[in-house]
Amino acid sequence: MGRPWKEDFNNMIKNGKIFNNPFTAEDYLKAESIYGTDLGVIKGKITSRKPNHVQIDFSLASYEKDNIILAVDVMYFTGLYFLVTVSRTIGFIIVMHRVNRK
Repeated sequence: MGRPWKEDFNNMIKNGKIFNNPFTAEDYLKAESIYGTDLGVIKGKITSRKPNHVQIDFSLASYEKDNIILAVDVMYFTGLYFLVTVSRTIGFIIVMHRVNRK
């Protein structure tokens, strides 16, 4: 059965699709309002979108080969934090392990 959406699970309870279930649909809705949405439902079904590219106004400064533009982000992977910097002009990537996000 996995982790169905709230509406699907509510319909399963109403239609008797889950056997040996002593709870009603109203019980499920009350528990949902008290405890909130099941995180397992949210985590697997929400898609992330790529953020927009940062626009740079080159009219403020003259564009020269000496200018280096860095994109910086903090990545979280398997409980570890990493500071990642990428140079747009020369394509140089630096990854540093951080203890926390600060």
